[in-house]
Amino acid sequence: VVMLLAGGIFFFSHRDALLDFERKIGSISNNTLFYDHLGSPFRSLKGLESREVIPLAEFSRELQLSVLAAEDSRFFQHRGIDLLRIFGAIWTNLQSGSFRQGASTITQQLVKVTLLDPEKTLSRKFREMAISIWLEFYLGKEKILEHYLNSIYLGYGNYGMEKAATGYFGTSVSSLSLAQSAFLAALIKKPEYYLRIPDLKAGRVLFTPEELKEVLLRQQLILKRMNELEWISHQQFQQALVEQLGVRVPRTEAGSGNYFVQHVIKLLQTKHRLGQVYGGGWRVWTTFYPELQQILEKVIQKHFIQNAPTGRQIA
Repeated sequence: VVMLLAGGIFFFSHRDALLDFERKIGSISNNTLFYDHLGSPFRSLKGLESREVIPLAEFSRELQLSVLAAEDSRFFQHRGIDLLRIFGAIWTNLQSGSFRQGASTITQQLVKVTLLDPEKTLSRKFREMAISIWLEFYLGKEKILEHYLNSIYLGYGNYGMEKAATGYFGTSVSSLSLAQSAFLAALIKKPEYYLRIPDLKAGRVLFTPEELKEVLLRQQLILKRMNELEWISHQQFQQALVEQLGVRVPRTEAGSGNYFVQHVIKLLQTKHRLGQVYGGGWRVWTTFYPELQQILEKVIQKHFIQNAPTGRQIA
C-alpha cells in the first residue's frame, strides 16, 4: 500500500514524462561524435533510430520465451516488480555473503535504460520500482516486452533483437531457431563478457567455439530453465543443445578504435542513460591516438587474442 501510494505521488509529479514514454524511447536520433587526442573526429555513434523496430507479433515464440526464461520468467505474473524474486535474491545474497543475484524485472530494466540515470542509490531504485508499477498500467505487458526486445544491447553495436539476429545469424527475429533464440537471450546480461573478441583475420566469417565458450554455457542454462518450466519439450531441449549455430563475426567500421570506443561507451553508461550516450548528439574528446592504437591492436591480435575476454585489454 505504501509503495503504491508513493508510486502514485511520483507518477503525478512526473506525469508528462511517463505519459510521453513511447515518444522518448523512439526519438533518440542525434549522433554522438568521438574526437581523438588532436581534436579530430574519428567515430560516430548512430542514434537508436538506426535499430529495426519490430512489432511483438513478429518475434518468434522461441525468442520471446528464451528472453523471459533468461531475464524474468514471472513477467506475466507480477505488476512491474517481483516481490518473490526480490526476497529470493536477498536470501541468496545473504547466504553467499555477496551481491550475486539481482531481482530486476524486464519492466525495471526497460525503465532503467530509458528514463533514469544509472546511479546506484536507494532513491533511484525506488523511482525505478515506482515507475515500473505505473508503466505496466499505462502500457501493458505486451507493449513493454515489445519495447524491451527492440531496445536491449546485444554487443558490437547491435541494439534490439532484429539487429542482433541479422548481425549474428543473417536472419530475422521471426525465423530464429530455438538455439539461436537462447543464444541471443544469453547475451542480454553482459554481452561484452559473454562474447570474446574475435580474431579479425582477413576473410574471417564465423566465431570459433572457444570465442563463444561463455555465451554457450549461459545459453545451455537458459535452455535448461525453459525445459524445467515446461516451455519446451525434452526433445527440443536436446536438439537445441547440439545445433550448430554458425555465429557470424560482426562487421565493424573500418579503421582502428572499435575496442577503444566500446570501452569509452561503457564508462559513459555508468553515469548516463543508453539513449543519451547513443543519441544525445554529444561531442566526446578522448585520449585516442590512432597510430599507437593500430600498433597495439596488431600486437594483441597476434599474441594475446585467445586470452582476451573483453575489449578492455585493447582499449
